[in-house]
Parts: sequence; structure tokens; C-alpha cells
Amino acid sequence: MRSSSTVVVSLVLATGLGCGSSGDPDPAPPAATTYQFSRAWGSTGNGDGQFNFHNGPVAAGVAVDASGFVYVADWMNHRIQKFDGSGVFVARWGSPGSGDGQLYAPIGIAIAPNGDVLVAESGNHRVQRFTSTGTFVARWGGQGAGNGQFRNPNGIAVSPGGAIYVADTFNNRIQQFDATGAFVRAWGSGGTGDGQFSLVYAVAISPSGKVYASDDGNGRIQVFDAAGAFQSKFGSPGTGDASLTHPMGIAFDTAGNLFVADFGNNRVVEYDVANAFVRKWGSPGTGDGQFNGPYAVAVDAAAAVYVADTNNNRIEKFVRVP
Repeated sequence: MRSSSTVVVSLVLATGLGCGSSGDPDPAPPAATTYQFSRAWGSTGNGDGQFNFHNGPVAAGVAVDASGFVYVADWMNHRIQKFDGSGVFVARWGSPGSGDGQLYAPIGIAIAPNGDVLVAESGNHRVQRFTSTGTFVARWGGQGAGNGQFRNPNGIAVSPGGAIYVADTFNNRIQQFDATGAFVRAWGSGGTGDGQFSLVYAVAISPSGKVYASDDGNGRIQVFDAAGAFQSKFGSPGTGDASLTHPMGIAFDTAGNLFVADFGNNRVVEYDVANAFVRKWGSPGTGDGQFNGPYAVAVDAAAAVYVADTNNNRIEKFVRVP
């Protein structure tokens, strides 16, 4: 585990109406704050606290529960690892295979309202549900293009009401399921138009209930209502402010600010509740606050940001400083 406070990033946070479900304004956040590198953990391997995020291609997933525990989809080790918020190893589960509780190339990971852990399993083309201690609960899916089937699903998200959304990557669509895993609806197709995707890698639910999806090949984020109706889009391929090159993981803080793992630019980009650019940070490398293929991002209740830095086989944590 490494700890440092030498990398500091200034962020200007949005003020104005929040995105709570009640429609009431949230308290205005401070006019300015900073994000600072806190720590990193992980190395290449298959021991406790080690990761194997790359095997030619790269992939990883990260999520944080209400108690601050960090769950990591350890892609090529075919397992889930659990840590506390400081990166101390707590537990792991999973082994290579296709049986209940076994995993083959897990990527997406999300926390249900009751604390269960949902895993999008790319290699087995399915979703599995576990308790927070790794006990198998349920599974659904299978390879294909029909309703409830998947082709290499990557991202997964859960609404406060328990609705489950899966980024069905190579089918270029989002699928929605109820809390039991029953199919509800699907939307999307391959292309560049509104509501179309060029590989959808991640999905996240805003505090107001909108569904955000990272549209990798089109270099953008698309926004839908909870039933899949297109609302808006932002971002374009490139390296400038608010531009995105292969956007992967996305996650919200409680105020409705969106954080994007901008994989191709080796950085994190933040947008406010109006989807306007706020700040970007990161550069290529192995040092504190640098990235080599940031693939997944998660935000905890204190607005700390966790990034799965795939080619460096580590998790980096950034904390907000008033």
C-alpha cells in the first residue's frame, strides 16, 4: 500500500438545484474544493490484494457499498476482492468456471439497495448476485441477442428501487431487469445516432433517476430516462476539455456530479449536474495520481473517488479536501 498527498487537483463543483428524487434543492456544495491523491493498492499477481486486470485486453470493475467497503472485479483472476476504504484486504470469492458462484472474466460490479453485490460476468455472458460476504444468491443470462441474453456484458448499475441495468456491450444495448432478474426492457443498437452505441461499456444511475451510458467508440456519454427514452448526450472524441477517448467506467457522487474513466486519455473527467465540464485529472504513467488505462470508477458517500488503473494493476483513491 502506498500513501501520498503530493498530487492535488483543483475542482470547481456545480451549485444550484440538486438531483434528489423529492425534487427539492440539495444544499449547495462549497464553491470550490480540491481532490487529492490519497493512496493506491495492488500489484500484479493472484495473491490476496493483487490483481490481474490485463491479458492482452484489459478490464476491471470497482464499487463501494454504504459502509465504505470497496469491491473489485479482478478480471483475469476470475474473482471478487473486498477491501476496506484504506485498501486493507478483507475477503475474496470466486474461482474459474461456469457453475453457481464461479466466475469467468467478471467486469461490472454494483451494490443493490440491500447490500447484495451484482456482478456482470463477461466470459459467461451472465449476471450473478451475491451477498456482501460472497454467498451465491442468483444468476441469469446466457450468450445471445434475445431478451435477457448477453454478449460480453461489462457495466452494471442498480437504482435505489432495485431496478438493474446492464451494459450489454457487444449487443450495443442496455437491458433493464427487475430486482429478481426478470427482464423488463432493452434499448439501443449499433450506430452513431441518438440512442445508438458503438460498444456501450458502462451504465450509471443519477440521483434524479436518469440512466447514463458510456458510448465507447462514439466518444460520448448518453442520457436516458428510466424507461430508455433518449434525453441528451455530451462529449466527443478528442483530448481537449470535456473530450473523451474511449470512455469506460462512470459513477456519480451524491450531489449528482459525474466522474468518467477516460481510458484513452489516461485521466478522469468530471461533469456537473447539468452535464457541463468541471475538471479533468491524470496523465500517463505509474506514479501517484497517474494512470495506465483507467477502466472503472466508483464514488463513496464522502465523495472519495476510486479508480481501477488496469495496466498498473492497482486501485487509486482520491479524496475531496475542503
